[in-house]
Amino acid sequence: MIGYYQSTSGQTSCDIADIGYYVDQTGQSSQTQCPTSTTTIATGSTSSLQCLSDHDGDQTVDALDDDDDNDGVDDINDLCPNGQSTLTSDNDGDGCDDSTEDADDDNDGVLDGDDDLPLDSTESLDTDGDGTGNNADTDDDGDSVLDSEDTFPLDETESVDTDGDGVGNNADTDDDGDGVIDTEDVFPLDATETLDTDNDGTGDNADADDDGDGVIDTEDAFPLDATETTDTDNDGTGDNADADDDGDGVIDTEDAFPLDATETTDTDNDGTGDNADADDDGDDVEDTLDAFPLDSAESVDLDGDGIGSNADTDDDGDGVDDSEDAFPEDATEWEDANGDGLGDNKEPLSSFERAQQEPVMPLLGFAVVIGIMIMLYRVQPPGRSEKKESHDTNLEKE
Repeated sequence: MIGYYQSTSGQTSCDIADIGYYVDQTGQSSQTQCPTSTTTIATGSTSSLQCLSDHDGDQTVDALDDDDDNDGVDDINDLCPNGQSTLTSDNDGDGCDDSTEDADDDNDGVLDGDDDLPLDSTESLDTDGDGTGNNADTDDDGDSVLDSEDTFPLDETESVDTDGDGVGNNADTDDDGDGVIDTEDVFPLDATETLDTDNDGTGDNADADDDGDGVIDTEDAFPLDATETTDTDNDGTGDNADADDDGDGVIDTEDAFPLDATETTDTDNDGTGDNADADDDGDDVEDTLDAFPLDSAESVDLDGDGIGSNADTDDDGDGVDDSEDAFPEDATEWEDANGDGLGDNKEPLSSFERAQQEPVMPLLGFAVVIGIMIMLYRVQPPGRSEKKESHDTNLEKE
């Protein structure tokens, strides 16, 4: 009968096929062994079809074997249930030989080829290659900035991203994202500031005195120029550089009021410009009554000759010096011979007064008469005249 065999001739009984063997014909003297890595469930198997998988050859079919490969790891936990029976190493205890069967030795879900720490299921990356996985490493990229303070914990070339644009400051040309490139930004990490005109460490936006000249910006015509604060004439040039601060056409060095466009001169130095001063020369004579409003030494010009009376030697211009003019301020008079206060031109002297004033004249007249008489006498003495008359008489008689 099948499933049995007689191993010796004349045997009165039959031998049942052993586990791992089968007898598929009657009258057989031997049993047939199942193919390698297969076995039968029980003895007396009658067909090769009863030879089932037995990976580890332990005479227990795999379907009934808790450890098919006999590697010491039950199939339920064995990722390589038909793997090697002898494992050189199995780091993760998954039943797969690390070197030949297991592609993920630590069974962390990262293939060994991609796993910096293939034997540590808690680690797969070691960014800085320091032997400590990133999970345990407090400075993954080894840039000396703790991961908790590092915006780019896996990039050793970056640690900060001031403007949060995803580009680290080292590579970012505008770290604070204020539109001014870092090379031109005094405050490359402060988006609210770009300039510090006075280099005091406070940006111009926050600084009340940008140029540090001591004048707050709201009162400074040139808040970014420490050499200027005022532009009196609003010509765009600060007073310090402007040769004519008030823009009145008179340069400051010649302008008594360089910051007042309505004034340039202060003749009497009383602090009030001539335009506003009613008495420019300060001689106590108002300009409207002063012939010389800019000359404190003069106020009158009687003869209108352009020379003030104080300097004029002939105030009334009558041709007689004031020192000899009884009426220096009256061009029609210059003498008052009788001292009556009235000029001789209006009140002529009587003959007597004239003689009194000029006694020499009558004497001269008298001397002239006497001289004439003497001359006549000499021409015709008295006796001679009588003789001539007698002679003339005698001639008439004859």
